[in-house]
Amino acid sequence: GSIYDEALVVPPSLWWFRLYVILWSALFLCLAQWYREPKSRPLGLWCVGLLFGLLAIRLQAPSLMSQHNHASVRDALGAQAESEHFLFYYDREQIDADLLPFLLEDAEFRYWELQRYLQEDPVAWKGRKIEIYIYPSAEVQFRLMGSRNTFVARPWTHQVHLRWDGYTDSVLAHEVAHIFTAPFGRGPLKMAGKGAFLIDTGMVEGIAVAADWRPEDLNPHLASAALRKMNKAPDLRSLFSAGGFWAQPSGKAYTMTGSFVRWLVEAKGIEPYKTLYRSGDFQKAYERDAAFLIMEWERYLDQIPLTERTLSMAQYRYDRRSIFQKSCARSMAEKRRQARVAVRSDDFERALLLYRELEQREAGSFRLQLQIIRVLMMLERWEEANLAIEDSLSQEPSSAYVARLNEYKGDIEWRRGNTNDAIDSYRGCQEMGLVDSRMRTLEAKIVGIESSSVQRYLLDRNTRSKMLYLAMDWQSRSDNPLADYLVGVQLHGLLEFPAVIQALEPIVLSSAILEEQRMFLLAQAYFHTGRLSESKALWKRLANGTNTRLQMESEEWLRRIVWKEEVSKK
Repeated sequence: GSIYDEALVVPPSLWWFRLYVILWSALFLCLAQWYREPKSRPLGLWCVGLLFGLLAIRLQAPSLMSQHNHASVRDALGAQAESEHFLFYYDREQIDADLLPFLLEDAEFRYWELQRYLQEDPVAWKGRKIEIYIYPSAEVQFRLMGSRNTFVARPWTHQVHLRWDGYTDSVLAHEVAHIFTAPFGRGPLKMAGKGAFLIDTGMVEGIAVAADWRPEDLNPHLASAALRKMNKAPDLRSLFSAGGFWAQPSGKAYTMTGSFVRWLVEAKGIEPYKTLYRSGDFQKAYERDAAFLIMEWERYLDQIPLTERTLSMAQYRYDRRSIFQKSCARSMAEKRRQARVAVRSDDFERALLLYRELEQREAGSFRLQLQIIRVLMMLERWEEANLAIEDSLSQEPSSAYVARLNEYKGDIEWRRGNTNDAIDSYRGCQEMGLVDSRMRTLEAKIVGIESSSVQRYLLDRNTRSKMLYLAMDWQSRSDNPLADYLVGVQLHGLLEFPAVIQALEPIVLSSAILEEQRMFLLAQAYFHTGRLSESKALWKRLANGTNTRLQMESEEWLRRIVWKEEVSKK
């Protein structure tokens, strides 16, 4: 498994593969002995028996999960689709006939966007379409390709293996970006390298992050600037090697190399970077050494204005250690995975037991404390959850953790019917560094706190259909525009865009953050129903706002409109 898959166990497939290797070793030894004693009939029979055993395991390898090949993975996934630049292999139960056109459209937009940024056309260069294997779940991915959390792009095979989380999921863009680097990669693997054989992981991942450049609250430039401000940034020079890159937590390594490469391309152009990627020689590519360019990038970062909210988000996001800095990382990660599975299966007692075992090994981990409190709340053990919250607050965690703890406290008070106390807790959270999605949830809790339907909608573990029912139930009994907004959110998730317009177009929300999101969802609905001019007008409004995530999202959607208009002219 990759370094991202910290939770590793020994599955039956590994035992079968080990047996396969042992039988091969035994066969070679037997053949060597038979060569010395060619008239020995027992040795001949042993060789034949070992050969049949190997053949039997090899033929049954896919069903034993010890050796899959491309054909067996395609057969297991079961469905295939094709677009101008891609061949997709996927599970029809995950991506049905209604969702498939969104996948094809999204992939083609990503190809167009990457082609403009990297100035390459890998399909024309390779002479065939890119193959994308889409796994429906982490467990299926583990069974078919051996990893749960690692997504893989193989430039030398023109293939990508990933999971797709729906329209605009940038994972696809990141992995396909690796395929775009193959035309200017080096060696048989078509990747950046150091010396004859080593891979320069920082260069490989840095260009993928730079090309993808996801719309988020904390983009790589902001995050890197915050890490420097907090003195938590690793030395960038160490990240441009496999050992140095993996020695850091993946979040820091990807973020900082991505920021540096993005700055290089923006400041110097893409062609010098291609020379650097191919040669590994900064002097040849930029007529400057790495140290000079890194200092220039650091000066650029240090000029970026940072708010307390940005620093708080960065502190929360980057408090994790790399796998090499953790005690018993593999076994601990496997126990976390088991706890998450227990929660999904509603086996909360087992989840609580597992999280408490983890806490004994990782004393002082606020992330684990939050998980324990969350499970206690699922068990409706309110007093115990409150005591755990107070204990965590007494340890003086960072503001992002304080906000989450106070939100849990507000949830408990809301469950108990103490709405004023709940509102006080929620309002206190809003003053801290939270991402937009958490801020929207807090706003919805405050505005809808008098409704039992909203309580069930926001606090219970619901299916999408149940959330739509709860929102529509409140809408039928209330003239609160939040009810229409929640209905629109759920209809958007169901891709019912005409109904989204019907729900969201007539209303205006008093909360600025919810109103921005209403416009955001409405602009998407206009886009998907062909009302591009109305969509463009809303995106331009949002792009001129002060919210960094919405600015980036809006700019990406404006590019989608340009692409859509270009496609329609063909």
